[in-house]
Amino acid sequence: MVHTARVEFARLLFDGVMARGQSRLAVSILAGKKSRLREVLRARRDGIAVLDRSKKSAYAAELLLALPRFQRAEVVALYASIGSELQTAVLFARLVERGTTVVLPRVPGPVDKHVGEMEFVAAHSLASLALGAFGIPTPTGEAVAKATIDVVITPGLGFDVDGGRLGYGGGYYDRFLSDYAGMVVGIGYELQVVESGIPTDERDRPVDYLVTESRVATCGSGRQQ
Repeated sequence: MVHTARVEFARLLFDGVMARGQSRLAVSILAGKKSRLREVLRARRDGIAVLDRSKKSAYAAELLLALPRFQRAEVVALYASIGSELQTAVLFARLVERGTTVVLPRVPGPVDKHVGEMEFVAAHSLASLALGAFGIPTPTGEAVAKATIDVVITPGLGFDVDGGRLGYGGGYYDRFLSDYAGMVVGIGYELQVVESGIPTDERDRPVDYLVTESRVATCGSGRQQ
């Protein structure tokens, strides 16, 4: 009986070790796929001419502003665009013009892609922002409570129509959104949409809507709301 118990314990221990090993392997494979896709999508996005970026960004802003559920939002979490990201200056100005409170992201503590946190702070002008973590224009002041934010607009390198989003690898938005109950919108250029799907796991929070210069797509989670 004792021998049998020891054998059973050893088997369970072995199974546990194998499961953890397989889990780590799966995570490693997924990370590799994401890394390669990031390179492709970043190059694709960087290839958009500056003038075209401005036009496409303005079209996307108009489509988002026309979304009925978005029009009811009183507090919107946006991002201050950098590099070849879909430009948000026009959208920021339109939101402020209509009286919407716009909040922008800030990393308050050490930069750490595994545990680093993000918060949002009200901004009244893009000109008043200072460079923060990752060289991102950042506001100063007190952070707002997460529950007061009606909509979070996320940047990204890639998206799919099921709500999949490929960020920059830091995990800041996924951690922030893990317990966020409001509306999440992914916004980007049409050429950032991956028709075959974005590789994701349980830690990746899907977006409810995808907005590009060409369309507004209601994604899986958005269809249930």
